[in-house]
Amino acid sequence: VLWKYYAKKRKTLLEGSFADAKMNHGLRRAKMRGIPKVQEQSLMTAITQNIKKMIKDIKRLEREGTKAIEVITYFIFCRILRPV
Repeated sequence: VLWKYYAKKRKTLLEGSFADAKMNHGLRRAKMRGIPKVQEQSLMTAITQNIKKMIKDIKRLEREGTKAIEVITYFIFCRILRPV
């Protein structure tokens, strides 16, 4: 039963990111040839997705009444320096 919980989490978190990359950021097909260029395309897509997540989080924190300096501190310590 525990595996169902994790399967559902994976489906909503990870599969959504892949679908977003495929549908909105051109990862359906590689735009260039060669492994280094395809890796570059994938990394640029990942950077774009992370920036979108950061903007979404900033807007949410500001709606909750957090000040700008607190938002910046949050991102430095909780998002950027967060252990993986």
